[in-house]
Amino acid sequence: MTAATLSASRIVGGFRYLAERSERLALTAILVAAAANFFWQLGSSSYFTDEAFSVMHSLPSFGTLFSRVADTETTPWTYFLFLHEWLLRTGSQSEWVTRMPSAVAGVALVGAVYWMAGAFVERRVAVWAAALCAISPLVQSYAQETRVYVFVMLALTVAVGATVRACHRGNGRVPLLTLGALSAFLAIWLHYSAVSVVLPLGVWVATRSELSWRERVGFVVACVVAQATVTPLLLEQYHRFPNGGVIAGAINWNNVVSVAGTPFGTRVGTPVNIRSIGGAAIVICSVLALVLSPRRKQVAERGLLVALGGVGVIGVFVLDLAGKDILITRYTAVSAPFLVTAIAAACASLPRFGVVVLAAGAVAVSAVGLIDNHSPSGFYAPARQVIDYIAPRERQGDFMLSPGFPLTDTPIFYYDTRRLRPKLRFIGIEDPGVRAVFRRQERIWIVDNPAQATPTAALSIVEPLLHEARYRAASVHVYTTSLTLAVLLVVPEAEAHHPTPRSKNAG
Repeated sequence: MTAATLSASRIVGGFRYLAERSERLALTAILVAAAANFFWQLGSSSYFTDEAFSVMHSLPSFGTLFSRVADTETTPWTYFLFLHEWLLRTGSQSEWVTRMPSAVAGVALVGAVYWMAGAFVERRVAVWAAALCAISPLVQSYAQETRVYVFVMLALTVAVGATVRACHRGNGRVPLLTLGALSAFLAIWLHYSAVSVVLPLGVWVATRSELSWRERVGFVVACVVAQATVTPLLLEQYHRFPNGGVIAGAINWNNVVSVAGTPFGTRVGTPVNIRSIGGAAIVICSVLALVLSPRRKQVAERGLLVALGGVGVIGVFVLDLAGKDILITRYTAVSAPFLVTAIAAACASLPRFGVVVLAAGAVAVSAVGLIDNHSPSGFYAPARQVIDYIAPRERQGDFMLSPGFPLTDTPIFYYDTRRLRPKLRFIGIEDPGVRAVFRRQERIWIVDNPAQATPTAALSIVEPLLHEARYRAASVHVYTTSLTLAVLLVVPEAEAHHPTPRSKNAG
């Protein structure tokens, strides 16, 4: 070997070392940014309805927990068993405590996306996939919720990464293939929607000629056993909740745009606007770029990658057309890790101008979504603030009139039963029995959601009722996040004749 050849080899090796070092530093910075994104304001928002259910359904003993989940939930027992132990060991139901495992899983998901994406694309592109995952508004939302979705995303990402890497290996495939099968099994037992990723993965494994028939059969059998063992519980819950408990999953423009742009979905819904349409366009263009691009060597197994991201999205559309009304990102969240990888992979397949447009658009849409998620206007209904105000002021025999719909009443009920002594009895403000309450009670707390975040707007809703019952408002407080809640203490007019205390508006 000549001196010139040795010198060239050293230069190439030096560049390769610098590239690998830069990638490691970039990944470290991405993980730190993800941790800051997921842990910042972890306990700021009140519990969402499903979060309150998660906590309440995880509190009973093991024996009761199994029947409670089967009777009231639409997911398997796995996450509730974990949360039961977490609540027991920490001794706390604070929002930041119960959400902490989700935040940790979110950071782990970012690292897992980098590892998984490396089975499809070059490492520099995998770094970009991890960055998109770290700033995905949808991932950030579930990394800050006491719910199962970030855990099932993590399990599926590991399953895909291990399985595809195993198939690309010439020797020593069994440990990785076993990890992939076990992770797929766990994912199915975490949430039923995992089947939309496990199904195309299992079909892909079954057709791999580089695997022995034992390896293929073993993986497929593990997936089938997982689905078979969870199906009895699925059927039992389906009998009670044939639409998955969804409130607003019908086909409409909001839901279509939201599901099409799944990785860019925000915490409290994704209305049709420039940001959401841009997110949907980025996902669709990325998938089309992967399917149509002539640069086939840039992305390994791109057909599988498209299927992993697309089957779940297409599946909810099909089920919605069958009358199930489940067209929401809750059921397509499992596709998010593979869709962000598809966006990164598309950047490797496009000309430079297309790369700039796609990458800049993804960052811009994600940034706007994160600003929304981290703003008070992106938090869930302020149920905790309402109960925190009432708690030191309540008296024996007080009554509560609540807004009367699940998005507010479930978390209000949770905070009520946990913080108020004695417990307030409550009934929806539109309930026919409301007038009987005014005939029996002296002090009544009214919680409602006025159209405007002002005491005047809050009073205008109940003034006809108060006038009819000869009550007056002794105090009015207003709290606003993504939803405005007003708290009014009303008492009989005859109880006192001094002026009504000054109303306050709490942001």
